[in-house]
Amino acid sequence: VPLSERRVSHAQLLAYGVPVFGIAYLLFFLQFYFLKFATDVLLLSPVVVGALFSLAKLWDGVNGPLIGSWSDRSRSRFGRRRPFLLAALPFLVVGFVMLWTMPHALEGNGLIAWIAVALFIFYTAFDLYTLPHAALGAELSRDPHQRTRLFAVRQMSFTVGMLLAFGAIQVAMNAEDPRSTTAALAIPAALVAVVLLAIPPLVLREPDVEGE
Repeated sequence: VPLSERRVSHAQLLAYGVPVFGIAYLLFFLQFYFLKFATDVLLLSPVVVGALFSLAKLWDGVNGPLIGSWSDRSRSRFGRRRPFLLAALPFLVVGFVMLWTMPHALEGNGLIAWIAVALFIFYTAFDLYTLPHAALGAELSRDPHQRTRLFAVRQMSFTVGMLLAFGAIQVAMNAEDPRSTTAALAIPAALVAVVLLAIPPLVLREPDVEGE
């Protein structure tokens, strides 16, 4: 069936869109809580933490187009997008967990370097997953209505992940021991997220776009 006439099934909609709440949770938990965590718990200067995030965002701006172009030009028997989606998963876990479980003895420049490396890993993995994932959605059908359905489910799931992250942040902020509580939240969340995020590349059949 030509892509222009291909209807996306409910199973494809769920497999493509729903797992996205996992990566949204990780992203928003980091973006909305790490500054407070780093300044109040790790006792780092807000200027230092802000500079680290600025560098991470700068890298994100450089890294994104490179990964997008690489994904568009790649060829393998597994497809163009799925190898990127699967490759991103271990790095998402490592980068996210590193940010919340640094050794207690680490301080000063060593702590700053740890955070910088963790942010670099996380944002690289985030682009490595989200950019090919968005491209995969556009390739599952050329029908604008079907694409709208796919990206609507994706966006709704992304919003759910954001709301769950806000709930977890409230738990961490109200904890008596925020460092231990945050670590206890981070590790299971990262593992659950990557299991969910493995669903699209493992379940969805990547269409042969060039052959259509």
